Amino acid sequence: MTNEEKNFINKIRADKSKNIPVFDNNLLSNIHEKVLNRLKGIQPNQKNTGAMGSSSVNKKAENVIQADIKLRKAVKELIDSLSELNDKEVAKNLLGEHIIMLNDIFKMFE
Repeated sequence: MTNEEKNFINKIRADKSKNIPVFDNNLLSNIHEKVLNRLKGIQPNQKNTGAMGSSSVNKKAENVIQADIKLRKAVKELIDSLSELNDKEVAKNLLGEHIIMLNDIFKMFE
């Protein structure tokens, strides 16, 4: 586990009273970039040239990348919609169900 990932986990565990933002955009971007680079076959010290890099991306990796983009967009739309609804109970219940779903999916890959 990298220091960035440990930092992210510590932020999640942090006491809310400290007003520490859980979702540090730089941290999430760095983790996401590492995952995408792995899918693209780019090594940590290798530079990515161009939008998809100089290495060819196989179809399965491209499908993962596109699905990830769609998921992130859908999550943002869900959060925006829940914020507009302004019903914390509905938001917590719905997000809780999604957390359980994601946890079950995570277990499939352990």
